Amino acid sequence: MQLHPYLRFGLFLAAALSIYLGVHYYLASWTARHFANLGATPAATRLAFWAIALLTVSAMLLNRAHPSDAARLTVYWAYVAIGVIFLWVSYVVMADLLETGLRLLYPGLDTAQFFGILVLALTAASAIWAVFDARKPPAFKHMELTVDSLPTELDGFTVVQLSDIHLSHTVHIEQVRETFARLASLEPDVYLFTGDVIDPGFPEEAEFQRICSGLKSRYGSYGVLGNHEYYYGVGKALRFYEKSGIRPLRQETITLPCGMQLSGIDDIRESRMRMEELDQALSKLDRNKPSIFLAHQPKQFERVAQAGASLILSGHTHDGQVFPFNLFVKLAFPKYYYGLHRLENTWIYITSGTFYWGPPMRFFSRSEIPVIKLRCGKKA
Repeated sequence: MQLHPYLRFGLFLAAALSIYLGVHYYLASWTARHFANLGATPAATRLAFWAIALLTVSAMLLNRAHPSDAARLTVYWAYVAIGVIFLWVSYVVMADLLETGLRLLYPGLDTAQFFGILVLALTAASAIWAVFDARKPPAFKHMELTVDSLPTELDGFTVVQLSDIHLSHTVHIEQVRETFARLASLEPDVYLFTGDVIDPGFPEEAEFQRICSGLKSRYGSYGVLGNHEYYYGVGKALRFYEKSGIRPLRQETITLPCGMQLSGIDDIRESRMRMEELDQALSKLDRNKPSIFLAHQPKQFERVAQAGASLILSGHTHDGQVFPFNLFVKLAFPKYYYGLHRLENTWIYITSGTFYWGPPMRFFSRSEIPVIKLRCGKKA
């Protein structure tokens, strides 16, 4: 049975809020145990942590109701706080496991103060590192891939992939302006956007549209919708893409004047795409000609490879964005999680994304912009 989108979102929101409050309860209990000398009762500590949790949520709601520069700055730091909480609880879980083991081996050993200070120090250092890493410009990742079906006249065909830009309260227009200015030196044949370009609430849409529509390439810019475009609203997202100079590819294949095929689908989960719909979209590919297939989420790539795609581009996973969240992302996408893969005659690249989502943090992952040059191989 398919649930109504609003009901699904409501259930997700309720589950997320319950987990979020539960995490704060756990951290409050840990703090009360490890810093009992602070004088606060466990109940007071839990109440303080829950107040912090509700303040971060309230900041986001306030910004949506009364947007302003001050509200945006508050939301930015609210997202930083969420990232810090995630890092903190990760270290607390690991520390609790170590402490339990030590207590079993050495009964009576008091490790509370040592692990309390250690966890706080690791959290602070990791959070500072993660915020600074996220502010670094995305790295250009250059690759050369040999494609058997590529004709000699297309040797050197260059693609720039932009994915998971996540225009939002924490990704600001200044970052976009600086990053897109660097793209001018690449002079690619085509720009390909693999979804999650925009989130709800971004206040500088018109400026992004001006910047993005100014991108220079031989054949223009094309893109697909990600799950966040569905949250934003499909109709609004399509208008946003078009005003940004991005030609949407929705379960369709087009052929550029040079003969390269471009094919793309909407986010496979949020569109509730059935396999027969995917197969129908793939049937439009001519397997005797070179092709690039765009999909936001790295799923059903075996089907795409069987249809004869030369290159599949995807995103969504962010390479985990913040350790140890990458371990959970790998569970969700065990086969195609990040990086370059080869499936028979098909190349696959899953990018970590141009920027980040939510907390402005990157920890043991890096924002990137893939620059892919296709080289002519032996013809089949």
